[in-house]
This record gives sequence, C-alpha cells and structure tokens, in this order.
Amino acid sequence: MGDRGNIFFVDREISEHSWGGLYMYSHWAGGEIARIAQRGLARGKSRWGDSQYLARIVFSELVRDDIDGTTGAGLSTQIGDNDHAIVRVNDLDRTVALCEPGAEADRAAVPLRVWSYAEFVEAQDFGPESRPPTEDEVRAAAEAVLGARELEILTNEETGLVELYVVVTAKKFPLPPNDVDIVKLRATGIEVEEGDEFLFPIYYLPEHEALAAAQDATMARVLGYPTNVFEALGRAFARLAENR
Repeated sequence: MGDRGNIFFVDREISEHSWGGLYMYSHWAGGEIARIAQRGLARGKSRWGDSQYLARIVFSELVRDDIDGTTGAGLSTQIGDNDHAIVRVNDLDRTVALCEPGAEADRAAVPLRVWSYAEFVEAQDFGPESRPPTEDEVRAAAEAVLGARELEILTNEETGLVELYVVVTAKKFPLPPNDVDIVKLRATGIEVEEGDEFLFPIYYLPEHEALAAAQDATMARVLGYPTNVFEALGRAFARLAENR
C-alpha cells in the first residue's frame, strides 16, 4: 500500500559512468514528488550549487508536514520502494531530470525529460516530454487496428514525422484486404485503372484530426477500414506508451 516515490539528489560523480547522491523517499506522496522537489528548489534558490544546504532544504520540503514523524519518509544512498519515475535533482550541473527507475544514476541513460533549475521552478507539467511515434510504434499501432492490410511506413525527411499509408490495388473483382473495388474508387473522383496500386494516407496525429474526419466520411467504406480508425489508433498509441 502507499504511493511511493523518490527524489535522487546528485552531489557527486562516482565515475565517468555514474552519479552518486542521496535518495529522498516518500511513502505517501509519490505522485507529488516532482512538485515537492520544485517547491524545495524554489525555496532554496540562494543555495543552488551548495549541495549540503540545498539537499537539506529539498528534504525539509518533503517532510515539512511531518517533521517529527517516524514513518512515511526516509533518506538512503540506495533506492528502496518506488512506484513512479525518479526525479533526479543534479546539483552539479543544476538540472532536474525525470528518469526511468534504475537509470537515474547512469550518466549515459537518456532521461524522459530534462529541465534546468530555472526552468523547473517555473514548470507546470512534470510528465515525460511528448514526442511523435517512431516507425516501429506506428507499425505496431496500425497492425493492431488495421489487421492484415499491407502498410507503408515512411519518415518525412523535412518534418521528421512518420507517415502511414495502406497499399491498395484497384480491381474489378477485389479480394480483401488489399484490393479495392475500382467502381467505388472512381465514384469518389479518383482516376484509376484496373491493377493500379497506390498508397492511401492514414492520418493519426492530433493535428490531423480534421483531415482524418473528412477521410472517414468519404473513403472509409470504400477502402473497407473502420470509420473510427483515428480514435482507434490513438488508443493503440496510448497502450504502447503505457508499456514503454
């Protein structure tokens, strides 16, 4: 039971590969651990870079409502229980990072998100930095939603975004899932001949929601895919993010 979280306060280099420091543990406020670190850093601004003092200020913020308690919070050079990403307060380079548990002391590991001290004390959102899906993630989500259809996954070199297409072939007597009725295609205004193969874009990014809605209204039944493919892909990406 509990809502366990940790601040890892870095005050030294152990080697070229790892940081050393102190774990500040909360048994009941893991979901608020970043906010607690923020308040401590804001209150201790005059001691940024003075690790002994700043560590005490941050930990005092963690226990300020239970200063005389004997449970609920602790200090250690090793991590104990934990339910959340680790908030790493690095007083050597004056950064705060959101880290996967187990990666907080690894100097080569890429954090989920990084702020300077100055940025962190002004931050409103402490979640992982959002990023567009990778090619592998787009393929996994599309296969979960669109099944056995032939897919083309391309990264746009100009935007860096991954584009998703289904490969379709125009046929008078179509065989699912990759053939499409040529008569239905021509009825939408597409000029196509028997056997023509082309890539049809599938919109999935939030900024393309209007394009996805228009596409659903005109092409979903023609191509034979679900009319709620935009929402279905969104749910698939959310599931992938939970499992990352």
